[in-house]
Amino acid sequence: MSAQLKLTDEVADVIVAAFKKGASQAVAASLAGISKRSLERWLQVGRAYQHALEAGEPVEERHEPMFRLLRRVKNQEAQFLLTALDCIELAASQPQTWQAAAWLLERKAHDDFGRHAPKQAETSEESRTIVIKHEIPGFEDE
Repeated sequence: MSAQLKLTDEVADVIVAAFKKGASQAVAASLAGISKRSLERWLQVGRAYQHALEAGEPVEERHEPMFRLLRRVKNQEAQFLLTALDCIELAASQPQTWQAAAWLLERKAHDDFGRHAPKQAETSEESRTIVIKHEIPGFEDE
């Protein structure tokens, strides 16, 4: 049986700092010296705690640190996204960097500005093959 990892304030601070920079769960866990699975489990417990609170159901106080971690991680993920969008917006405001604005439009308004896969030609039993014969002087069909 493996020992249960304890979520300490120090470990939580490292995880939150990683998410502040836009790190993935795997990177945040590695920096904190834990497995990605442990981080996923803590965040899952935090979500369950949050759902129980919202539903007015009883909660286990021992899960409250995971809930605090979840809230901090979500906050830092949102802050990172806003910072990145600010950077894109600044770049897009420069006349020579229209690509940043195009990139943002592709993602925020994909139906109108995103790249679309070419439509496949529809085939049916009614489809016909047309053969065009062209006679070339000096060439005979065998």
